[in-house]
Formats: sequence, C-alpha cells, structure tokens
Amino acid sequence: MEMKRTLPALRLSKSPLVFVLGQVRFETILAMDKVIPEIQDELRLAGFTGYSERAIEIIRGTPDGKQTTERNPQWEFVHGDKRRSLLVDRGSVTCQTTNYTSYETFAEDLRLGLEVVERRAKPQQGVRVGLRYVDLIEPAEGKPLEWYVNRQLLGVPLGRFGERLGQSTESLIRVGEQRRLVARYTEAVQGLAFPVDLLPVGVTFRRPVQLNTRFALLDTDHFDLAAFAFSSAAVLERIASLHDTLDQVFRELINPNALKEWQ
Repeated sequence: MEMKRTLPALRLSKSPLVFVLGQVRFETILAMDKVIPEIQDELRLAGFTGYSERAIEIIRGTPDGKQTTERNPQWEFVHGDKRRSLLVDRGSVTCQTTNYTSYETFAEDLRLGLEVVERRAKPQQGVRVGLRYVDLIEPAEGKPLEWYVNRQLLGVPLGRFGERLGQSTESLIRVGEQRRLVARYTEAVQGLAFPVDLLPVGVTFRRPVQLNTRFALLDTDHFDLAAFAFSSAAVLERIASLHDTLDQVFRELINPNALKEWQ
C-alpha cells in the first residue's frame, strides 16, 4: 500500500512495540448479527480461522439518575498465526496485532476487515477513526529508564526522597479541528505491562507482559472525530494520516540513542 511519509520508515529489529490497534466506528447496525456468518466465512478463507464471541456490558446513566445496562456483542476473528485479529461489533471494525512489522502490512489486514464488513453490512457513515501504538520499554542491564525517553516524560524529580516505584503522565493534544492525540507514559517496578482498558485481547504476545522487573509503557493514541461517508478507501486514507503523526511523535519521545540500541 502506497502512502506518504514525512520521515523514512524505522526498521528496528529489537522494536519495543508490543501492540497496535486500528479502528473505525460507524453508525449502529443492529442487523450485524445476521451477517456475521458471511463475514466469518470470508475471513476464514483469508486465514483468520479462529473465532470467538463475547459480550461487553456498557452501563449508562439516565437523566433521572438511574442506570441502564446495554449488551454489546463482539465477534473476533483470529489469524492462524495467533498474532493478528479482526474484531467486529455492531458499530466498529478493529484490527489488532502483536507482530507488527510495517504499517503497510498492518494496513492490508485492516483493509481486508473493512472491505468484508463494507460488502456484507454496508455501513453508511463513519464517525471515528483511530490508531494506537503500545511500546514496552525494558532497560538493558545497567541502564536506567531515563536513558530511553525524553526527559520531559519523567515528571517531577523526587528521587532524592526515596526510590521511585512508579509514575504516570498523560497529555491530550488538539492536532486539528476534529483530531486528538493522547500520549501516555507509565513506569512501574513490576506488574502488568499493558493498558488494562485494552483487555481482553484474543491474540498472543511475542513478549511477556506480566513483569517482575522495572519497565515503562509508552501508549500513543491518535484519532479523528470528523464524520464521513463510509468507504474502505476513506478509512485507510485517514488511518495513514494518523500513522504519519504517530511516527513523528514516537521519535520525539524516544532518546535517539535508544533507537540505535533497538536497530
């Protein structure tokens, strides 16, 4: 897939990237349940042979102070390699991978999911497009986490009062009229090295994400809230633009020496 890049593609043989998610949301399609067998059959023949169904409960408040619970079914189609999946519900298509090699390869999986759902469910209006990258930074022996990232991520320097056990920072940036960028940085001495809001995940990780050693998570999320006439081509064009910004953000937040270590 051809795309414009502001910077040459990074080729990191020891990349800290552990998870990538691309998603488009569209108007609710209650008839999605009926076309799932057709979607499953097309994706199965394309290599996404694993299948599972689950329901996410969404609790909403009402004006009179009461709460209502909605059941949102989700269908996940996992590739035979167990590292890639396409997740469909009544209002979105999501592409996930733990084996990211290039944006172009990832976009082809997303294209597949989009085209199958477009053909079978016929969404009419896209309402949100997003791309999210999760990097897990584990320092080499003898190197502090501070060596790997931009110092502005490190928060208030309180080290003289004791050992820092953890910290978290988050920035929300308006990138355009309808575009937002979120950059989250988290440090811990042990524990789950993965954003809890992304669980459950139906794919297998290449690296352990339950750690007993110090680590940092860099979680960058870029999304476009402008409504548009739905088409696979329109989604892919927006996603490619989001990727270009995230690529630049990653290089802004990572120490250049760390990039050399990861080559």
